[in-house]
Amino acid sequence: MAVSEVVCVEYGVTAASAFLGVVFSLGAVRREQGPARSNALYMLARSLGLFLLAAVPCLFHSSMLLTAVTGAMLLVQAVDGLVGLGRKSLLRTMGPFLMALLHGVCLVLLWASSIE
Repeated sequence: MAVSEVVCVEYGVTAASAFLGVVFSLGAVRREQGPARSNALYMLARSLGLFLLAAVPCLFHSSMLLTAVTGAMLLVQAVDGLVGLGRKSLLRTMGPFLMALLHGVCLVLLWASSIE
């Protein structure tokens, strides 16, 4: 795969991951009340920050920035998967771990295509 194709795939995976974080946190803000709503608002703030951060590599056409953002998203998704494990929720475990795996694959493909 050419570097440009890998970068496009990586942009898509990173943007989708960040967007899903915003969607899920907005749902939590609408659904929760009291202290749980405060936690949901913090989650929304984090998700919006990551979503905006995911747009930066697109604006500056930087594969190095994209690699950094994708790495950050991989870490966030991996930790979210661990939270799902702790809550004993299959969906909240597998979804984030699958996204983390996709981020990892994107990083490996970008690295492999850049050394060709």
